[in-house]
Amino acid sequence: MMVRKIIEEWKPFADKNLYILTVDEIIPLVTGEIYNFYRIDGKVYKPVPMSPSLSGTKCISVKGEGGFVGKTVEFVKDTDEINERIAV
Repeated sequence: MMVRKIIEEWKPFADKNLYILTVDEIIPLVTGEIYNFYRIDGKVYKPVPMSPSLSGTKCISVKGEGGFVGKTVEFVKDTDEINERIAV
């Protein structure tokens, strides 16, 4: 399981629940692994599609309530790894 620390969050659009999160290390998408969920502070989030210019760098996008900075994000491949209810 891949884990990264969230170092920044920002709201780029009028959607009050959409956040772009910057993590501390590059997210290696070249491995061909697909991550269907993110687990942050015990809550599970579905990825939100974002601009290709941000995808595959150090950014992910989720809908939530904010307060993500300093927390750890776990990249989850499938529902078998999830025991919690999906947030948002």
